[in-house]
Amino acid sequence: MRTRDNIYSDYLYWLRDKTGNDKYLPNLYLSKDLDEEEIKLRKASIYKSILELVIDREYGIYYFTRFIIGDLKHIGYPKSYRLNKVMLEWYGLVKNHSKLAIMAHRGSGKSIFFSEMLNIYDMFIKIGRAHV
Repeated sequence: MRTRDNIYSDYLYWLRDKTGNDKYLPNLYLSKDLDEEEIKLRKASIYKSILELVIDREYGIYYFTRFIIGDLKHIGYPKSYRLNKVMLEWYGLVKNHSKLAIMAHRGSGKSIFFSEMLNIYDMFIKIGRAHV
């Protein structure tokens, strides 16, 4: 099962790769040597940063899938699940058209994208906005 710590670690590794700064490695940034209050503050900061990425109108679904959903190996997927460029294009089409038909080959990811990821993302965003 995916946990908050998995989400924090995925984000910190991504941030480290993006910045090249090793201080963002999870074992350093959330070190056991820090006091409990500092760790809580850092985790809250990470969560806020992730949410800011996730609500982005253009690429939010990418970050949602990358950090919140993860690679789906923990539920039995044989290889890492990632949104690709085509799926991001589909997302753009969905946002701009109320009726849409997609014709794509088997294995393109259309079923999991349209039936699962898109719906989970929409629920996450709508429920989150209702609580703000």
